Amino acid sequence: KQAEWNTQIWDRLANVLFVQQQYEKIIEKIAPAAENFPEDFFLNLIVGLAYSQQGNDKEAKNYLMRAVELNPNDAVALTSLGFT
Repeated sequence: KQAEWNTQIWDRLANVLFVQQQYEKIIEKIAPAAENFPEDFFLNLIVGLAYSQQGNDKEAKNYLMRAVELNPNDAVALTSLGFT
């Protein structure tokens, strides 16, 4: 229960930062959370998208690949991975 609650908080923070286009903050704050919760699809997706926006295709691909492994049918993750 506690871990699920924690991931929901990180997911919400990641969403807010992404909407505000604060990609550096996502990399700084959310990437470590994605490492702590490697099974969280949304954290991996958002961190991958943030790295992509920063032009770091290598790191973007790592997170986006993990996101696709967790949710192989997600159109955003699949499309984003195709562009990295």
